[in-house]
Amino acid sequence: AYSLRSGHSGGRIYVVMESLYSGLDRAYGALLARALRHRLLVVGIALGAIYLGIGVAGRIPLEFSSKADRSEFEGVVELPQGAGIETTKAIGSRAAKAIREIEHVKSVFMTVGAGERGEINVASIYGTLTPKQQRERSQEEIMAMIRSALRQAAPEARRVGVNEIPWISGGGFTAYNLEYGLQGDDLGVLETTAERIAAGMRASPLFADTALSFEPGKPEIQVLIDRKRSADLGVPVRLLASTVRALVGGVEIAQFEESGKRYGVRIRLDADQRDELHEMERIQVRSVTGRLIDLISLGELKVASAPARIDRQNRARNVTIFANTTQGVALGTAVERLEEIVAGVGLPAGYHGKHEGTAKRMKDTASAVAFAFMLALVALYMILASQFNSFTQPAVIMLSAPLSFVGAFAALALSGMAFSIWAQIGLIALMGLVMKNGILLVDYANQLREEGADAHSAMLRAGPVRLRPVLMTAFSTIFGMIPVALANSDAAEFRNPMGVLVIGGLSSSTLLTLLVVPVAYTLLADLHSSTGRLTNWVRGLGHRRVTEEDSARPAATRRLESVESLVDQIPEDQHAAPGAALVTKPRP
Repeated sequence: AYSLRSGHSGGRIYVVMESLYSGLDRAYGALLARALRHRLLVVGIALGAIYLGIGVAGRIPLEFSSKADRSEFEGVVELPQGAGIETTKAIGSRAAKAIREIEHVKSVFMTVGAGERGEINVASIYGTLTPKQQRERSQEEIMAMIRSALRQAAPEARRVGVNEIPWISGGGFTAYNLEYGLQGDDLGVLETTAERIAAGMRASPLFADTALSFEPGKPEIQVLIDRKRSADLGVPVRLLASTVRALVGGVEIAQFEESGKRYGVRIRLDADQRDELHEMERIQVRSVTGRLIDLISLGELKVASAPARIDRQNRARNVTIFANTTQGVALGTAVERLEEIVAGVGLPAGYHGKHEGTAKRMKDTASAVAFAFMLALVALYMILASQFNSFTQPAVIMLSAPLSFVGAFAALALSGMAFSIWAQIGLIALMGLVMKNGILLVDYANQLREEGADAHSAMLRAGPVRLRPVLMTAFSTIFGMIPVALANSDAAEFRNPMGVLVIGGLSSSTLLTLLVVPVAYTLLADLHSSTGRLTNWVRGLGHRRVTEEDSARPAATRRLESVESLVDQIPEDQHAAPGAALVTKPRP
C-alpha cells in the first residue's frame, strides 16, 4: 500500500496530466454552456447519430460465430459410388501428397472409410498448419489453396472439400457452414429440385464445396422376381431373398479369437462367381418340395443404380444441401443469397425447405438475443425508475443506449467483422456500461436542484464535476477491452468482435452523452415547468368560475349558507336542547 502525504503535489506526469485535464474541463464547460443555448441543434445531432447507427447496423452481415484460425483443417475426397478401397487409397494418397507441398502445411494424416458410415469411397485428410503467429497467410487463404490442390490432384473425384475442424463432432453436427434441407414425399422430385438449387449455388462465388446428402449411382444387382412363377414352383420370396443375400452379400456364421483379437467368419460366393450375371443365374434355390430350381427360372437379373441412403425427417423424405462459405463471406450473406436461389427455383406444391445446422442456430440465437436485449432495457428502466423515483428521468439516462450504436456498428464495419453471437452478447453488456454516464450526471444535478438550483444551472455545474469519473470509467473499460479486440492467439477471432463493439460503442456514447443528456434533462425540466403552469392556470380558471357563480347568488342566500356551515362545525355535545331556538342578532 502507498499513502500520500498531505499536500503532496505529485510528480511530473501528475502535473502534465492534471494540466491537460484542467484544460479539458474548461473546454467541456464552455462546450456544455453552448450546447444548452442551442438545444435543438444538439437534439438534431443526437437523432442523426441514432439514424446513422441504425443504417450502419443494417449493412453489417450476420454471423453465428467468426471463423477461427486454429491452425488445423479437414479435407475430403469423395469418389463415385462403387469405387473400391484400393482405388480410394491411391487417389487419397495422391491428394495428401499435393497438400504436403503447400506452404505452411505442417502435417497430414489420411484415412479411408473412417466415417460414421464407413464409406470406402471417401478419403478423409486431417492436416495441421504452422502456428498463426508464425505465418502471414490466414487459415482461410491456405484452405482455399488446399481446395484448389485437391481438385487438381483428384480430377476423378465426385466431390472435394476443405472444412474447419468442428468444435462438436457427431450427433448430427457437421463441419459445413451451411445446411439446407428439403422435405417431401417423392424422392425423384426432391433430387431434381435439390440439384437445381445446388447448381445455382455452384454458380455463385459465395459458396464452396457444395454437395447433396442424396447420393445416386450406387451399383447393385437387382433380382426382379416373377411372383406367379415363384408360387407355381413352390419357392417363397422370403427364402429366395435370404439365399441371394447370403451368397452375394455374405452372412457371418461364426467368430474365432487368435492372439487376443476376435475375427468374424463370413461366407459368400467367390468374386468370380458373383461379379458376372451369367454366373449368378446359375444359383439354385430349394423349393418347399426339396427340388433345386435355377434362379433364372424365377425372375430376371440386371445391374442398376440406387441411392446410397434415403434420409427422413419428420416422417418425410429429406435431401440436405451442404456448402461452405468462401473467404471473407459471412454466413448471413450466404443465407440471404441461398434464399434468393430457392425463391428463383421455386419449390413444388407440398414440398418445403428450411435451414439446418449453423444457419438455424444463427437465426435462433439472433431471436433469443433480441429478446434478451429488450428484457435488459425493461429491467434497466425499472431499476432506474425505482432509484430516481421518476418515470421520466430514466428515459433521459437511457438515451445513452442508442447513442452507442453509431460507434459500436461503425467499429465493426471498419474492422471488417460480422455481427456474431459474441458481438451480440457484447451489445447487451454495452447497455449497462454506457448508462452509468447518464446516471452520474442526472444524480448530481438532482442533488443541486434540491439545494435550490434550477435545471440549467444544475447541469452546468454537474457536467464539469462529473467529467472526471465519467472519463475514468470509460477509459478503464476501453483499455480493458483492447486486449480482447486485438488478441492474435489461436481461435481469438471468436472474442475479437466483442472487444471491438464495446470499444466503439463506449467511445461514441461517452462523447455524445456528455452533451445530449444535459440537454434532454433541461428540456424535460422545462416541460414539467410548462405542464405545471398549465395545470395552475386550469385550476385558477376553475376557481374564478366558481367565484363568479357565487357572487351571482342573492346575499341572503349566501349568509344563510354560511350560518349553516358554522352550525355544522359545532360539536354535538354543545348543540341546543330540544325546543330551544337559535337566536341571531342583526348586525348594527
